[in-house]
Amino acid sequence: MSRITNADPIKRGSSYTSTQLNQQFTEVNAAFPMDGDNVRNEGIDQPVFDLNNGHGKSGIILVAADSNDNTTPVTASANTATTSPFDSPVTIQTWTLLQPVTTTDLIRVYWQFDYETVVNDLAPVNVQDNNGCVWAIWLEYQSSFGGSWEAVPNQGDFEQGIAGSPGSITSYGTHTSQGYGCTIVPHALVYHDSSTRVRTPNPSTGYGDWIYAPDSNIVIYGLRLRIRGLLDQKYDSVTGVAQNSWRLLTTSSGVQTNTVSRSYMAYLVMREQ
Repeated sequence: MSRITNADPIKRGSSYTSTQLNQQFTEVNAAFPMDGDNVRNEGIDQPVFDLNNGHGKSGIILVAADSNDNTTPVTASANTATTSPFDSPVTIQTWTLLQPVTTTDLIRVYWQFDYETVVNDLAPVNVQDNNGCVWAIWLEYQSSFGGSWEAVPNQGDFEQGIAGSPGSITSYGTHTSQGYGCTIVPHALVYHDSSTRVRTPNPSTGYGDWIYAPDSNIVIYGLRLRIRGLLDQKYDSVTGVAQNSWRLLTTSSGVQTNTVSRSYMAYLVMREQ
């Protein structure tokens, strides 16, 4: 904690002028400015959350933190391919960085985005009379300098086989058990207004996070957000026990798009000591 020194402290019961009062606040602010560094140092960086009997510290410290803002709009169109290779996902935001994460660390990545969908035809939106059609936004990382991008651990890219049999896949997508680094947002809400079915796409904001403790030391050279759709739900498997999944659809009617107008990413690397 910063030490505050008052050159001429106001004494109890004494009168004082506005000049003296302003001087007191000036000295406080000079010793402890309310800036990002001090909020960090006395908040997240100061491990005082546990308050155990020994030393009053939980032993968690902030190793690194950073953020990245993107204001370039991108528009993703719904997949139209009937089989692999499917239409490529669209990159929303790419962030180049250099961040080591050791086996004693925990990395937390958070993101936020503004989006608006376009729905030109009801048919691919209303899947068997439910609000099933969605878009997936997920996190990818670059684990080597100039290397390839891949979905972060415990996250898929919505193009894995989820139904059929080995060598004869009938549906593609990602099991929900591999969806720990994504955000699912609706394409449109569909409801009945008297006898008329109504679709309501609206400008919205989405949020997501990915939290990971690596088994071996890694270095992250980049993070990026990707978007793909349309998807709905499916309960099936290629081998073994059936699982809940997000299934990639083939959209053939109308124009179905999702425009992300702005996105933001931030991360914290924390360590137990």
